[in-house]
Parts: sequence; structure tokens; C-alpha cells
Amino acid sequence: MAAPVNTEPPAGRTTTFVAVDDRVLPRLQTWCRMAGIELRPTELGGVVSYALVPATAEALVSARRRLGLSEREVEVLQGIAAGHTNGEIAERLFVSTDTVKTHVQRLLAKLGVGDRSAAVNVAWQNGLLGGAR
Repeated sequence: MAAPVNTEPPAGRTTTFVAVDDRVLPRLQTWCRMAGIELRPTELGGVVSYALVPATAEALVSARRRLGLSEREVEVLQGIAAGHTNGEIAERLFVSTDTVKTHVQRLLAKLGVGDRSAAVNVAWQNGLLGGAR
């Protein structure tokens, strides 16, 4: 696999998956980004595996509150970070595209940014997408 390998098992609560098929990895990466979970390549017993490292619930709630975002706005932001369109986010969240557009407008205003990529940058910096970067 081309992914960098960390020889240290990740600290904290983890669930480890072995990437058997390279076609599965991009789907797993997308799911992890949407869920705010870090996917960390690691070597365990000579086998390259991928560990799912959840951010603590307290840290996510604290960051969300500090930025003044609703839970739904964070879900929309996670969809944006995963590269999804408003329509795709709407489908995943079972809401209309107009509702997603409204959430996007509000979260951009709350974060004080002008576009989606800047919003994702702020989210990463504040630990809303699985940890500060």
C-alpha cells in the first residue's frame, strides 16, 4: 500500500480494520471524514492496518459550542469536508437541498469565512473534524 505507515499503535480507544481491498479504502476514508474519525495507518504484527481513532465527544461538543454551531451545522460541515455537494449532503441527512444551503450560509457567517474551503480549514483547526491539524 502507498499509505504512510506508523509503527506505533494509536493511543486511546481504537477499532482496527485491515485494508484487504484497495477499492474499499477510499470509501472507508470518506466515511471516517463524515463521522469525524481519524483513520490512521498503523503496522500491527507486520500487517498494515487502519485504526479508527474517535475524537472524544467532550472535545467535539466543546469546539462546536465555542464556535456557536448547531449539531446539524457540524454535520453539514463534515459533509463539506468530505467533498460532498449540497445535494449529496441533503440526501445523507434526509433534508432538502435548500435546508443544506441555509445551514451552509449560517455556518459560513458564524465562522466568519467566505467560502466552503475556509470553513473546513477553521473546522480542522478547531478539532471539529476528528482533531486539530
